[in-house]
Amino acid sequence: MNPYSPPAAPSSPPAEDRENDAITGVKVGHRCEKCGSTHTSGEEALRRKPSILAFLLFGWVFLLIRTAFSKRREHCHDCGAVRIYRTTGSVVAMVFLLLLAILFAIGYFAPA
Repeated sequence: MNPYSPPAAPSSPPAEDRENDAITGVKVGHRCEKCGSTHTSGEEALRRKPSILAFLLFGWVFLLIRTAFSKRREHCHDCGAVRIYRTTGSVVAMVFLLLLAILFAIGYFAPA
């Protein structure tokens, strides 16, 4: 193979095979509640990361509280609807936070 020669143009497949062409492995979004489209996307690229200073001051409790109250947004590219929801991790963090608050309350009021 000569690296200095131009690449050969690939031959196009016959027209009858083009209807079966599909992109596989593409991640589709959640189904839109208004129009039913799966052409949705979230704000994953612009999510804020936890602050190092807050983590050093408050530790894992800060991360637990932050995760418990966080919500995600998804935008539908077809109808423009915005869906705000809690993730499974957010619900699990809320349960752990409630259990921690109950244990703290029991420890505070039990000696009295």
